[in-house]
Amino acid sequence: MDAKLLERKQNVLDKQLTDPDFGAQEFSGQIGLSHMHLYRKLKALTGLNTSEFIRTQRLKLAVKLLKDGDANISEIGYTVGFNQPAYFSTAIRQHFGCTPSEYTGNQHT
Repeated sequence: MDAKLLERKQNVLDKQLTDPDFGAQEFSGQIGLSHMHLYRKLKALTGLNTSEFIRTQRLKLAVKLLKDGDANISEIGYTVGFNQPAYFSTAIRQHFGCTPSEYTGNQHT
């Protein structure tokens, strides 16, 4: 059952992750679970709530784009679904312990 959930989750994320309006409600609806049921499943499987999980997935995608170095930091933030460049920088700093520009210079993993 969890394997099917993870497969559905990945399919939805592949299609919707970069949409800035994509959030926990949309995620649960597209997976076919209630918001609370998805919250409990994700919390059990990943230790993250639904919003944290989506944000973490966006940050992982951002890291790939930062490593490529083909776009500026603000563009990458918008590309992965963050509406505000300052919030994107803050989220990167909180998750990885450095700013996006420091990340590109240091190539953290």
